[in-house]
Amino acid sequence: MTDIIEHTDGQRISEDGHAVRFMLPAWRHDHPITGGVCTDRVLNGRRVRTFSIQKGDLSAGEARQYAGRVKDAPARAMAVFDVSKADVRPPGKLMRASFTITVHPGLLMTHDWCGICQYNSRPSPGERWRNPPFAIGMKPRARNSREEVFYVDLTTFPTAGSQEQGRHIDLGPKALLPLKRDRPYALLKVKVDDKLIVDYAGPTGYANFAGCFFAYGLYRSPWCPGCEGLTASFADVVEGAVG
Repeated sequence: MTDIIEHTDGQRISEDGHAVRFMLPAWRHDHPITGGVCTDRVLNGRRVRTFSIQKGDLSAGEARQYAGRVKDAPARAMAVFDVSKADVRPPGKLMRASFTITVHPGLLMTHDWCGICQYNSRPSPGERWRNPPFAIGMKPRARNSREEVFYVDLTTFPTAGSQEQGRHIDLGPKALLPLKRDRPYALLKVKVDDKLIVDYAGPTGYANFAGCFFAYGLYRSPWCPGCEGLTASFADVVEGAVG
């Protein structure tokens, strides 16, 4: 029998040299969620972490941030490496992040974005939060499309104090890759199954920000007309400085 470990919103653990904080759904349509949104199990000697979200899910953080307008709140179930200063990566540092993801069978996606991993950027005092400088996500190729894709997104703005959310960097058509359900994909930086889908060298991030930290899981737009649930499993997660 395989042991299953459930994680809860706000829980903090030490894992693989990282201090990990969980941001998980705690409420759904004003009812408490009893569990099952983030579970660990060991399969063939590998730890597999599974995240699930439904439309209307709220973590405690989103409930506070979007008080009075919860319909605008994204659904989030993520493990975040922002607890320790040692996990905040300073500007100019070469990083790597890799994992294997399997998207479980289910209804076709209808949201306009759903991040599965990101390097987010914590603002310095006086600055506001911006879009993640780097993210990999999944979505329909187009509205009403029956093809689902992985996408890579880079955002940058080099001027301190700017009020822009960020400028998206055009990575070309290779930054979209077809996704198939219920099969593993290995991602390393911007490679999928050892195939280079993005070759970019240039700035990312924001001036006057202290650095970036890694997060993975499911972070989905509140715009989801199909109201479909979404579940994905992650294994072999590695993150750290290169050299």
